[in-house]
Amino acid sequence: MKHRIGVVICLSLCTALMTSAVLAATPEGDSGEAGPWNPTGRILEEALLPGNGALGLLPSLGIEAAQPVHSLPQEAPPQEAAPDPRSSKTFTSVADTCILEGYPTRNSGTTADMWVGYDESSSPTAKTARSLVRFDLSSIAGSSVTSAKLRLYLVNSWDYPDETRTVTTYRIPTSWTESGVNWSNAPQPAEAYGAAPVTAGSWRWYEFDVTALVQAWQNGTYPNNGIMVRCLEVAGNDSSRRGFSTREGPYPPELVVECGAAAKTVTPTPTATATARATRMITATATATIRAGGGLLALPVVLRGRTLGGTATPTRTTSRTKTRTPTRTTTRTKTRTPTRTRTPAPPRPTKTPTNEYPWYP
Repeated sequence: MKHRIGVVICLSLCTALMTSAVLAATPEGDSGEAGPWNPTGRILEEALLPGNGALGLLPSLGIEAAQPVHSLPQEAPPQEAAPDPRSSKTFTSVADTCILEGYPTRNSGTTADMWVGYDESSSPTAKTARSLVRFDLSSIAGSSVTSAKLRLYLVNSWDYPDETRTVTTYRIPTSWTESGVNWSNAPQPAEAYGAAPVTAGSWRWYEFDVTALVQAWQNGTYPNNGIMVRCLEVAGNDSSRRGFSTREGPYPPELVVECGAAAKTVTPTPTATATARATRMITATATATIRAGGGLLALPVVLRGRTLGGTATPTRTTSRTKTRTPTRTTTRTKTRTPTRTRTPAPPRPTKTPTNEYPWYP
């Protein structure tokens, strides 16, 4: 009889303890009808919170705690490089002239224009004509040249109307003087540099890129002996000439030079940063047991509203097989095009000398 009374008292105490656990696990304000009885769910929820001192219990249940994530230092943004100021200077010629094959000993250092090409309009004919021009660049000695353009203004021409010819610049390898050079003692041209098309009768400035040549002068590769200007040098139907203004004329030759080193790029220094790694929560099946009377009562463990354990549902995989589609082959038949008959070109108009200014010879 006493034994039975003791069992009843123990069962009553166990019931009271379990009821208290249920009340403690139910959130305040809940009616208790939101879900099944879960005396251990609240405990595991609180155990997962960092800083509660219960993280040491999680490995024993096969659950790995998430590591705290720290804020990472951000890499400094790249700084924009300060623009490097560049200076542009325009130089006018200090010496310019032309040399004429038909007048081998004549010096043209004081004329208002200089010719290039092959002239058959004068009597006797001037034949091959070449121009020489030089600039004083001592004021930019030691500067880094980024661009250089020779500018010549067309003032007269002898050619078919609106005909375009290519004018080319060359390096002059040896020295010469404006008042003493002529065809018989003139230096021979070296390698070619910039070229430009020049149209007969189109009075305007023409530009020639001579950056590489001026850079060679600046770094000492070649001495500054000036620039030679040439055009097509052939007799007959294609003979022609172009006349550019000299420093004695209204538009002296110009050399536009841009100086200044290229802007430097500032490379930002990378900052070492730590990479945060979040550890995945490993799902495990755990069972909480409460000893009641002479047996064990097994209760399912619910983690954040999800019951741990259960049977995994296999994922269905669908395989697709590609089917090759036969390629269609199209056969093309070539059709012969009848041969066009060339019509003889009409005769070219007569070449006439043209000048921008009537007082030019």
